[in-house]
Amino acid sequence: MGSINAQKDRMHFMIVKGAALGKARFLEGRRRRLSAACDTMNNIGFLEELSLWASSKALESSSHLKKEAIVSKW
Repeated sequence: MGSINAQKDRMHFMIVKGAALGKARFLEGRRRRLSAACDTMNNIGFLEELSLWASSKALESSSHLKKEAIVSKW
């Protein structure tokens, strides 16, 4: 009788272990996807900031050139 209970306990352990491993793999996959999404958002944010900086520099340059053109006319 003891060996039947031991077999049941072992089967129960294997089922629980399999479920735990499956859940761990699922969570690891979710973590990786979230990490990749965060990396993408950070890259997009960096590119947006770079674009804004370049636009502001272009405006400054344009404004400076206009001032020089006005001064050179006089």
